[in-house]
Amino acid sequence: MGKRKTTGSAHDAALAELLSLLDPAPFTTDACVDALRRAKGDVAAAAELLLVGGSACNSQPTSTPNPQAKRARMAPSLRQWFKQPKSEQSSVTPSTSSVASSSRPNSPPRLASSPKSPPSPGVDRGASAAGWAALLSRPVTEKPTIARGTIHLASPAAVAAAKLPLTFVPCPLSPSFAAQLFHEMMAESAKWGRNHLYIAGKAVESNHQATGYAAEGEHWGSDGPVKYFYNGSRTEAKPYTPCLAKTAAMVEDAVNAYLDGVPRYPLEYRGRWRANVCAANRYDGAQSTVGFHSDRMTYLGPYPTIASLSLGTPRAFRLRAVNTADPAFAPDEPPRTYEVTLGNNTLVLMTPGCQERYKHTIPPQRALDTFRIGWDAEGQPIPPEEQTPYTTRINITFRFYREDFHPDPSPDGLRSGTPFCKCGFPTILRADQRGKARSALGVVRGSGTVSNGVVDDDMVYFWQCQTPMRSSDAKGCGFFKILDVRGEGRGPCWGYPLEGKGAESVAEASGTSESSGA
Repeated sequence: MGKRKTTGSAHDAALAELLSLLDPAPFTTDACVDALRRAKGDVAAAAELLLVGGSACNSQPTSTPNPQAKRARMAPSLRQWFKQPKSEQSSVTPSTSSVASSSRPNSPPRLASSPKSPPSPGVDRGASAAGWAALLSRPVTEKPTIARGTIHLASPAAVAAAKLPLTFVPCPLSPSFAAQLFHEMMAESAKWGRNHLYIAGKAVESNHQATGYAAEGEHWGSDGPVKYFYNGSRTEAKPYTPCLAKTAAMVEDAVNAYLDGVPRYPLEYRGRWRANVCAANRYDGAQSTVGFHSDRMTYLGPYPTIASLSLGTPRAFRLRAVNTADPAFAPDEPPRTYEVTLGNNTLVLMTPGCQERYKHTIPPQRALDTFRIGWDAEGQPIPPEEQTPYTTRINITFRFYREDFHPDPSPDGLRSGTPFCKCGFPTILRADQRGKARSALGVVRGSGTVSNGVVDDDMVYFWQCQTPMRSSDAKGCGFFKILDVRGEGRGPCWGYPLEGKGAESVAEASGTSESSGA
């Protein structure tokens, strides 16, 4: 990351950025404050102090013990906790488990187990949410991370060779139409706001503008019947503009053409990918950024594909694998940070596994290339001497909000909606990035091989309280529930056939059948 120093009130923003950058590594707020002090406010240097180790601001990491020995030490206490009588556990409702999947053959080796069998027959599915929360927040002793430089990937071929869950596809927009969309989004952005959330109990405001749009028929808005939540608060989406609607149709075709030629994942949606929602972001200048994060999966479901369209000035995009707490689920190679440059009229796909095992960022830069647009809002050429220079990037990320992850239950009662926590708010769907839930459930590392076009993978997902994102309450109620795709009536998915009551109607609604594929 670029160097950023803090003074005065900027300290809280730097602390929030550092916590976001390190998340989900188990560093305390006090440790981060001390690291920032020692790094004289340089966020990147503070992160390096914590990650490399050997600093007084956090306990010295030690070498990771043998994975089998670690499991042997953990097993008795975990088994004792899971086997407690129900009367000794807290009353929060848990759930059954479903092991999900996530890794393409050309991606780093993934961690797998069959979705057709329970993760561990010895696990008490009635274990308390409080116990799960304590398990997932438990500090871990990790092998020190060796600081290594960012790897710059200069071409789509280099990205493919790195085996990342990132794919460049030919952008279907003509240069003149891309310019029209840029003009339209620049005008629209005058009405956009900034994202607000809490990180470790501290209020944070994004330094870029953002908003959401939805396709016709999605029924969003303050008066709409469908209630979607983002960062713990109800969110609204504007209807697609004419240019956005046309763009969404072209992007949708491009994404489905890509998906038709690659292996799929067990809990990936079995049907046509739809560009029915998009998030629009405006970055002005070199210091307009977004920290390391993974996109929300609550309405996307497992193994989403997200199509990211860039317009305007080129910006760096970085991707880094999340380091797992359990070495049994770690990738074969230590995590590295990869960087690509996203130029004007570039379409890149974050493919399945990206949100599960990676975090991405738009980092600050020391300088930017100016962008001169060659067409006006009507698509007419602009003479070079009259072209306006910009240092603005417009990013539009098209997403597929799956019908089987609709916030409301289905009218026939066959599909669950978004679970609510004890705080009275909808929960958030997360992937087990750190591997703690998989370790507790007894999930074993699989082969990552492809059988009948489906990748064998192990990822587990869970519903969790998102109160910490909407208030200064950094703990929330502790609600935790393993995602059970079949038990919750979700699908169709690639890992199992359509079956049971309502299967035919689900297949018809999704545009798929047992023999039709994607």
